Amino acid sequence: MKNCLIYQPCGLGDILWLQPIVDKLINLNYIVYFPVVELYYEMLTNQIQKNNLIWVKETDVFPFKEHYGKSNFYEDETGIYIPISYANYMLPNCSNMMSKYYLTSTPLTNWHKNIKIKRNTDKENLIFDLYDVQKNEKYCLVNQNYGTPPSYKTRTLNIETDYKKIYLSYELNKKNNFNMFDCIGLIENASEIHTIETAVCYLVDMYSKSENIFMYEKRLDNETNTYYKGDNRVYRNPNWTYYCY
Repeated sequence: MKNCLIYQPCGLGDILWLQPIVDKLINLNYIVYFPVVELYYEMLTNQIQKNNLIWVKETDVFPFKEHYGKSNFYEDETGIYIPISYANYMLPNCSNMMSKYYLTSTPLTNWHKNIKIKRNTDKENLIFDLYDVQKNEKYCLVNQNYGTPPSYKTRTLNIETDYKKIYLSYELNKKNNFNMFDCIGLIENASEIHTIETAVCYLVDMYSKSENIFMYEKRLDNETNTYYKGDNRVYRNPNWTYYCY
């Protein structure tokens, strides 16, 4: 088998979105090395496992390390390096997420089928206590942050709801040793969800059982509208409502 090195160390949404590409490469008989930022390493190693997919830290030693981070493809008799993170620069007329598929000649598909998260039900149950909410309680889950922690941004959402508001917090999760996948139970049980366009959306897309899920643009109030360019081809849950303000 040959080796394949992928350059897309973050964010988490991008990593989840790339899983059909990873599976395609594995089916082409590659061992896929996928370096990620340290924040995601343990979570992904323990909770997304595939034969011939090897999660590594960016600081580890792995095949084609000398090419890692560069914007050019590299291939030799031992395998290939794919700079997927640069796809939107190579294909500037294509939306960011779509460009990753076009760059690797991967058919657009329902990426849900390519992800199986090994859920930690004990931690998912404990996180309800952390956020002071009951599973049988009606609540509105709110995420106002986007970007890879700790360098994330916050956009304040003015939300009107009849339900108790629960605000996702990176600092609270980190302090209590919870990761993003441990929030799946909170997402699954929420009566209503409001979130900035970010990795949380991918988990909402996969696991939410609510008909009331709302997405807001990934931008600060003084930044230009993006109008979710290409996102209608990313998210599969039919219950999304998109806000462009």
